[in-house]
Formats: sequence, C-alpha cells, structure tokens
Amino acid sequence: MGRPRLPSGERQRVRDLVQRERLLQGRTVGVPAILAALARNGERASRMLVEQELRAFKRADRAAQRRLFERRRVGREILARDAVWGEDTTHLGRLVSGQSVDGELIKDLGTLETVGLSVGGPPLSEDLIRLLSQTAEDRGGWPLVWLGDMASINRDARLRALLDSERVVHLLSRVHTPTDNAATEHQHGEVKREAQLGKGVVLASAEQARERAEAARRVLDHGRLRATRGWRTAAELGRALPRADALVDREAFFRAACSAMEKATRGATTKREAQKARREAVFALLEQLGLQRTHVGLRPRVRPGPTACSAHADRVQCPGARP
Repeated sequence: MGRPRLPSGERQRVRDLVQRERLLQGRTVGVPAILAALARNGERASRMLVEQELRAFKRADRAAQRRLFERRRVGREILARDAVWGEDTTHLGRLVSGQSVDGELIKDLGTLETVGLSVGGPPLSEDLIRLLSQTAEDRGGWPLVWLGDMASINRDARLRALLDSERVVHLLSRVHTPTDNAATEHQHGEVKREAQLGKGVVLASAEQARERAEAARRVLDHGRLRATRGWRTAAELGRALPRADALVDREAFFRAACSAMEKATRGATTKREAQKARREAVFALLEQLGLQRTHVGLRPRVRPGPTACSAHADRVQCPGARP
C-alpha cells in the first residue's frame, strides 16, 4: 500500500542532475527546462524529485543570501525617547465604493512605539501638520529629527516653516529607497498584519479601519516583547528612556545639524547624493552625542542596563549640551 520506496541512491542521482543543469542553464532555471534537458540527454527522472531537489537548492541559495546580507547590514539603534520620529502613509484597504482608506503612522525610533496614527482618505498637508502637532502635544514635545518621504505633503512650505520654528531637523528619504525609513515601513507591516488591513481588504467605513489599527497599535506597543530591546515592550521603553531634549539642548543640536548637513553636501553632484550626505551627517551627529549607536550584522538580542541612554549621557558634546 502507498507509494513505492525510492531505489537506493535515486534521490542523490536526481540531485546531481539538477545541480548539473543549474550550472549549465543558470541558478534561476525552472523545472520544465531541467526536464527538457534530461529528456534531450536520454535521462529519466521523477518530476516530483526534480521539483523537490530544485526547491531545496533555491532554499539554500536564499538562506546564503540572507546570511550574507545580515553580515553586511548596518543598523541604527536610537537610544533616547523622541530623538527621531519616522512618518509615512500606508494603504489600509478600500470602501465598498472603491475609495482608498489610508493610514498615517508616526513611529518613535527609540522606543518603537506608534506615537501618532490617523486614518482616512489620502492625507493633505494640513492633515499631516495636525497629526504631528497633536503627537508632539501628547508626547510632551517635538523630536530632534523627523524622517519622511518625498511626498508633496512632506515638502509643504507650511510644514517646513513649522518644523523650523520648533527646531526639528527635517530629513527626507531618497526616492525609491525604502531603507531610508525602514523602521517606519516595518511598523506599517506589523500594524496591518495585526489589524488584518491592507491591499484587497474591503471596509464598511474608515472608522472600522481606525478601530482595527488602534487596537493593533495597543497590542504592539503594550503587549509585544522586543528581542532587540531586552524583551521589553515599546511602552516599557517609553517609560524607561529619557527624552532626547533632556540630554542635549535643542537649539544647539539644530544649529549643529544644519551646519553638518551644509558641509556634507558641498561636494554632492546630484540631489540624491545630497540627500544621502545630509542623512549621514545627522546620524553621525546623533552617534557622536550618544543618542544613537550603529550595529553591523545581526542586532544583539539583549541590551545591557535598565535604560539605554544612561551609559551615554556623559558623551554629550554638543555646544550647550546638558550633562
């Protein structure tokens, strides 16, 4: 009863054939091309075995690529509350009428909390200004740095004037470069998966999307334990970490960041190079002041000490910095 047992050595024979064809036809070759090559050479093999062995080779290739990427990946860890906020818009679903429902999320990159959230139609610049202002009021102050993409609402003159008046460094992501705001993109994915929102979801109303997103936000902020943060929740980190503007003087930081960005862009020949140079200059300043540390490779799973910034406060060197 059941499927006959494979002859001894048959799987290894098929594996060798598949490996040979991958060398001859390329690593991305598919099953039909391999079977055609075997038939041309007068060789026989079970299609099921060819599929299984090809799948195993491609799985091993992907794992090797992930390991290589992890060894080379450069990650930034923000070490204070309200030092850097990331903001972006994401698609949550559509109403029965076909109208898009979008969510605007603001993430504190230090505590990993979703500190701002709004849901509705495609946001306008006044919507973003309102959300940022409300978030700053809820958090007890503005961040030192705000990250956003190149959307027109993020380049609005009224928004730029507001950020300048609050002494917030405004950094825009490069076009088609999601890694420039990867932490916020990751937050989108977490919230949408938890709330069961996103592409293809049909909603009765925008309010339904808002309720789902808010529920997901509470679970992720107050319930989800973070391995890279010593298995603490985002809310616990929010209570433990000091505010960034309690460690450095906001005005001094703003002036130092503007000066560093201006110097960094002097040799840039394209807008994209200039954007990258500005970002690197600001993050280098954060690192110098102990508000950030850089990890190369896999992120440590446990962070020493009850508070992230306590061991770094004595490194603050910005003019006008607070001890």
